[in-house]
This record gives sequence, structure tokens and C-alpha cells, in this order.
Amino acid sequence: MESQNTGEGIKEEEEDPKNTINILIATDIHLGYLETDRERGNDSFVTFEEILEYARDQEVDMVLLGGDLFHINKPSPTTLKKCLETLRKYCIGDNSVYIDVISDPRLVMNNNINFLDPNLNIALPVFTINGNHDDPSGPELVAALDIVSNSGLVNYFGKCTNLNEITLHPLIIQKNETKVAIFGLGYVKDERLVSMIKNNKVKYMKPKDDKDILYILVLHQNRPERGTAKNIAEDSIPSFFNFILWGHEHECRIKPEYNTKQGFYVCQPGSPVATSLCAGEAVQKKLAILKCAKMDIKLEPRNLETVRPFVFENYTVETDAEQEEEEIAHTVDRMIEDSKQQLTGNPRQPKLPLIRLRVENCKKDALKINPIVFGQKYENKVANSNEILLIKNRINRNTNTGVKGEFDGEDQNYIDTCVEDLLKSFYDQAPEDRQLQSFLPSELNESVKRFINQEDRSVFGDIINYKMESIMKHFEETNVKEEDIDLELTKFQTTIAETHGEEFKSFLTDANRTQATNRTLGTMLNIGSDSEDEMDLSSVEAPRPARGRGSRGGRGSRGPRGSRARGKK
Repeated sequence: MESQNTGEGIKEEEEDPKNTINILIATDIHLGYLETDRERGNDSFVTFEEILEYARDQEVDMVLLGGDLFHINKPSPTTLKKCLETLRKYCIGDNSVYIDVISDPRLVMNNNINFLDPNLNIALPVFTINGNHDDPSGPELVAALDIVSNSGLVNYFGKCTNLNEITLHPLIIQKNETKVAIFGLGYVKDERLVSMIKNNKVKYMKPKDDKDILYILVLHQNRPERGTAKNIAEDSIPSFFNFILWGHEHECRIKPEYNTKQGFYVCQPGSPVATSLCAGEAVQKKLAILKCAKMDIKLEPRNLETVRPFVFENYTVETDAEQEEEEIAHTVDRMIEDSKQQLTGNPRQPKLPLIRLRVENCKKDALKINPIVFGQKYENKVANSNEILLIKNRINRNTNTGVKGEFDGEDQNYIDTCVEDLLKSFYDQAPEDRQLQSFLPSELNESVKRFINQEDRSVFGDIINYKMESIMKHFEETNVKEEDIDLELTKFQTTIAETHGEEFKSFLTDANRTQATNRTLGTMLNIGSDSEDEMDLSSVEAPRPARGRGSRGGRGSRGPRGSRARGKK
């Protein structure tokens, strides 16, 4: 048991259940991750059910999630169905809810608090913010969380509507003599949020009578520095908070870490499902119950029992090594045996493990190992047979370059290098004849991140069409001559860079952008029903609906206050 206290702490024998708010905390569930994978497609749902089952069995007062409930903001009907079924199974019932909300919920969420709705029979309240994977998009700023919230099964709060200035109001939860003010900040692009914090554009509205209140902040942002990408510094968070629930980071660091400068604890539960095969995901997955009693807090962590076993190791092939493939195979066999130690006995836990061996080759020649062929003999022994090996070759470069012992492939520095760094490196080093004059690094960066993080498969076709329209429109307005096209294009790109590409970002978040760019392309190519040279597009695959993030929005009506006392006590 881990105990972290803001004051003298809660001694176990002195705990008063009537004045203790028990909050189960978790984050980054990523429902729907790899849902079409016959082996791993159900992992996120199994662990989500374990989380809610534990919350019900421990009779916690509420569940608090730190974002990314879904893996994408427009999940498949199957994922949405499974999510609603699980929530309905564990959140609806006749058990009493002993907490009350004494603040105005209209300030932080669209819908009423579900357990205060007389038409709903909520036994386990769930509160969540949105993350970067499940954030709202489109002209009406709708995300899957809005649908789940409208069903009455989840309380979705912390949705940011104004990205020029953010004003955060708390949900104040009360249970007899204990009050907890929970501030929720749904995901905001890190660069923008850092700038807003620096310019004092993020305001926290503390209650006027703020005595004897515990303050909790739930956010979903980058915590460590990653290359040139921005991150939210802990020191930029106001010191009046007692506890920070940090989402987005997948490594489990659930033991609260005390910030001596700001005087609060930071808890990073991590993701209960491994969405990448890296060392941080191989750390033991956990959840925890946060106990708040008057002005004291305590955290009780617990290992998750239904997480798929995952073993990650590094292996070095020395310059004089022989029979390296045989040695690597022995290492993988041993890792599979080691993974059995992670089996908990829970019948719902997947048995086939995830195995990741990162091989560093120090030989001059590349290894004659095909990772796909190598993995075929483990097809029924591991869950990721095609991804067991990640081979990187050491490159001994000329010392005049100032670079020694670099690697091609994935090492820790490579993992931590963000998309911005790679694109910037390309633009800085590519020959002039290979420079992409029509695209800015920031535009490609945004597009690549949407393709990877939100599985937006239409984004690249859309940005090409969008840029074609923008450039042609500019050329028409300026009546540019053919010999001045290159110069005018450079000026045009400079203007866009100076305005930080706000118009382009708005275009990406438009849910109807795919249809719009198709119409634009048709106009530019003179494609239409009345065209004499009509083009047959029947063989062209239609682009998939766009996914994306825009500004967030909305406030709704205020629900009645007061606890229910339905069912057993």
C-alpha cells in the first residue's frame, strides 16, 4: 500500500468511511485498439471490464479517467457497442451514490450529472476528460464521448471550447465533511497550451469559500520533453492543487511523485493496454483508489490481472559474434518462458505474450535475419510474431561529422525524437531539387500526426488538394507570371509560416474537408456531368471519412442536486 498525504495523513485505523471519498483512477484505456486483430483485438475491452468490476466490488464513490477512453475519436460501431455494454453492466444498478455535486455542472459539461438524474439508475458514476485520441472534431465538435455522455453512462467534462483563452471551473464533489474540487482540462495541442500558460490565458476559477477543499487537476498532455515537441512543465501548474492525475503518458508511474516546488503530488497511472512495443509499456500495469478524507489523501494501487504479458529486452550482437541467429532464438525462447511469470491466474487474461527483442548489431555487415521469417515459427507462441525483433545496425561515421556510434533503426533517442525533428531534419538536409516547396514542415507534421494518432487515412490526399486550391487561388489573385512562379510560391509559403498556418489547422479539423477537397479537385480538373471530356472515376476508391480535432465546445443545462438513497446501504 502506498500512502501519500497532504498533511498528517490518514491512519488506517482512523479512516472514517462516512467522510472518505473513494475515487478509482485510471487513464488511456484506448478501447478499440487493434480491434480487427483476432488475437489482441479484445485486450482493451477485457481490461476495461476489470477496472469497472474492481470499482464496483470495492464500492468506490466514483471512477475518474484521464482521457483516451477510445483509441480514435470516431470508433467503429463494434467498439462503441462493447463500450456501452460494459458501462451499462457495471454503472447501472440499485446501489446508493453517497456523493453530491455542489457546483454548477453547466460550467464544465454539456449534460447533467448522471447520478443526479431521476430518470437514470446510476450506481457507479464515471467521470472522464477527453484525450488526444478521442477529442471532438467537426463543425459541431462531437466526439464518441459525447455519444456515451448523452446515453447517461459517463460524465464527460473538461471540454475546451475557446482556444484563445481557457477558463476552468471545478466540479465540487462533497461527501459529508469532505469536499474535492476536480478541475478537468481536456487535451489541447501542447504548443498552444504552453503559449497560453505563458501568456496567462489559462485561468482556474477557485470557489470563493475555498476552505477545507482538496484540489485535483486531471489533464492529458505531454509530461517529459521529447525533442522539439512542447511539454507541460509541472512548475507551470498552480501550487494550490493537492493532486495531479496525469493522462497521455503510457508508462505506469502510479506511485505519486511529490513536486517540492509546487507542493503537490503527480500520479501517472499509465495505459492498461500496450499500444506500442517499447520499454515503458512493459512496466507492470496498475490502477489505484484515491482516498480523500477532509484534507488528507492516500493512494492504494493494485496490479491489473487481465493485462497481456509483455517482456521487453535488449540484445547486443558483438563484432566477433557467431551463430547470432541461433543465440537470438534462444533469447526469445527464454523471454517466452519468463512471460509465464506474469500470468495471474485470472481466466480472462490473454495467455499469448507480447515479446519484443531490440537487437543492436555491432558488426560491419547487416544481420542476415528477416524479422518476418524469424517470427513465423513463433506464430502460435506469441501475440506479435511479426514484430518480435527490432534490429538496428551501428553506424561508425567519420569523426569529422561529430557523430559517433549512431544507430539506424530504433534506439531510445530515436523513440524520443518526435515527428517535428524528423521533418525538420529532412528540410534542413535535403538537396534543393528534393525540397518540398509547396508544403511547410508544420503542415506535414500535423498531417503525419493525424495519420498515425487518429488513423486519418484521407489526410494526405486532402492536403494535396487543399494546397493545390490555395496556391492556384493565390496565383490568380496576384496575376503571377510564369517566370515568377517560384519566387511567388516562396513568398506565399513565408506568409503562411508567419501566421502559424491557422487556416490549415482549421481545414484539418473540418469534418467535411474530404468532400470539399473532392469538389475542389473536380472543379480544377474540369470534371462534371456536363463536361464533354467526362472522366470515369468509378474505379477510384472513395476517400474515407476524415477524423480530426478542432476546438472544443459546449455547456448544457444544470441538473438537480442531491444524493439518491435507492437500494441497499
